[in-house]
Amino acid sequence: MPVAARNKRVAYAIIAVFGGVIAYAALTLRTTDDPQVIAKLRCAAKSVALHQQVFAQTEAGEPFPAFQDELEARVNRLHRFVRGLTQSNDRHSVAYRPIMIAEEAARDAAVAENAEGYVRGTWAEVQACDTLHNGDLPA
Repeated sequence: MPVAARNKRVAYAIIAVFGGVIAYAALTLRTTDDPQVIAKLRCAAKSVALHQQVFAQTEAGEPFPAFQDELEARVNRLHRFVRGLTQSNDRHSVAYRPIMIAEEAARDAAVAENAEGYVRGTWAEVQACDTLHNGDLPA
């Protein structure tokens, strides 16, 4: 095979590989996120932040709230969704940590003003968003 023909084939192969990489990146690295998934991630982060606050209060000597068992069930159900995204390598899984950081910062600010009000208000929000995304808890 002449050298010129071989060089031409190598050049075409390089262009094809480079084009394939660009096409793959364009298909897998889309920047538009599904608003439903992001809303569910926000709900999961809110439930985890509330859970952290409830345990911080119990470590400080307060009793567990009456809704503790239901909170555990809702946190587990929402966190199962997050784990599923991570295990399936879904592109939305990378959005969870920044959402969680923002929710923890919001919790800290709200707790500094009124810890009991934060727990009551956030508990109502977690119930509403979990029910919206996952339906009622089984009896």
